[in-house]
Amino acid sequence: MPTPWTHADAWVLASLAGTSADNSCALSEVVARADALNHAVLTEPEFTTALARLAAAGLAVAGPDGYALTPAGAALYEDRAGKGGWAESLPVGLRGHGEPPAAEPLALPPGDFDRAVADYQAAVERALS
Repeated sequence: MPTPWTHADAWVLASLAGTSADNSCALSEVVARADALNHAVLTEPEFTTALARLAAAGLAVAGPDGYALTPAGAALYEDRAGKGGWAESLPVGLRGHGEPPAAEPLALPPGDFDRAVADYQAAVERALS
């Protein structure tokens, strides 16, 4: 039996809101968006597992230029917008999408996630100084 949709799945989906194949975002942007939404920094396993599950479900993509929602992912997000906060409404939308497909976590090059977090944290420090 597959693992049910998780909080991290909804968190990553919400962090990709507003993206598309023509408007992807860098990993450091995903980290920044996630922190803005949940006041916490994603961990690498949270991100790589959630993105792999979302991609296998046809809701998100990882490409050479960054990460984005697919049209189906954007439609799910838009359908749930205004129906409560993302942490309450997106899990409902994900469950309505069916069981998450089994997927191996996304493989990132060694150090990429840590660099993205460091880039984000450096940007925050610059903004605060």
